[in-house]
Amino acid sequence: MTRLPWLTAALVLAGCAGPHAPEPAPAVAYAAPATPVYAATDTVRYVIRAGDAGSVDTRSGYTATMRLDFQPDSGDYRVTATLLKFDGTFSSPMAGSATADEHGVQGPFVVRVSPLGHMDPVQAPALSDAFQQVTGAEALVRNFFVRLPGRPVHAGDTWTDTIMNQDTSAGMTTDSRSILTATAMGDTSVQGRTLLLVRTRYTNTVHVAGGSGTTRIDQRLQGTTTGTFLWDVGRHLLAERKEHGSLTGTLDLPAMNVAGLPVHAEVHRHVRLLRATPD
Repeated sequence: MTRLPWLTAALVLAGCAGPHAPEPAPAVAYAAPATPVYAATDTVRYVIRAGDAGSVDTRSGYTATMRLDFQPDSGDYRVTATLLKFDGTFSSPMAGSATADEHGVQGPFVVRVSPLGHMDPVQAPALSDAFQQVTGAEALVRNFFVRLPGRPVHAGDTWTDTIMNQDTSAGMTTDSRSILTATAMGDTSVQGRTLLLVRTRYTNTVHVAGGSGTTRIDQRLQGTTTGTFLWDVGRHLLAERKEHGSLTGTLDLPAMNVAGLPVHAEVHRHVRLLRATPD
């Protein structure tokens, strides 16, 4: 008789830990992901106000399809990114125009990605001059990865990160610094998959310098980029990313003794998951 209370307590505890107990929320991080294929669009417009000479309008943009092959590598991932399709354009009154497609890339891009989405280049393919006028190798691949907290999150949770990048393309070096503030908005369901909606805000500073021959520039910009991304909770993959932003600053042309020309830039990008293997 004296053992009955202990038996009752054991049954109660067993019931609390039974099949009705909720499973813990998974960490928001890359974790043994599938092989995804993404579609991406990216457009940038620069307007330089050149005083009596009027405005100089420079535009670049592309649509791309990319396959990412993740391989575990000492706690991180070695990702081989293969460009399947590409259609890019560049136009500028100062530098002319160019078009590029996937044939302007010789070989895959290889990067190292941490579970939190930190990306470091490992190997870059040879790019045609026209392709480099449209975009650089690292800039193209970087859009397919987002920075993550590496822990479970719930609606209202936030995380921050500082992102430092350097890209060299067509004789130009771009150094950028972005401070990210991300806020989880909660889960949604799309075609039977659970997706976490995250709102993002990046505070950006950008320095562009370089050129060729006597055409040298030094450009400094500041601004914000806002958007959202959807995180596939089951696949541990980015499902969609949308961002737009504006930056303002100045342009110097040292060889022409021109300094402080006002510059305004608009940026728009969209990435979406087409398919993943295994699904």
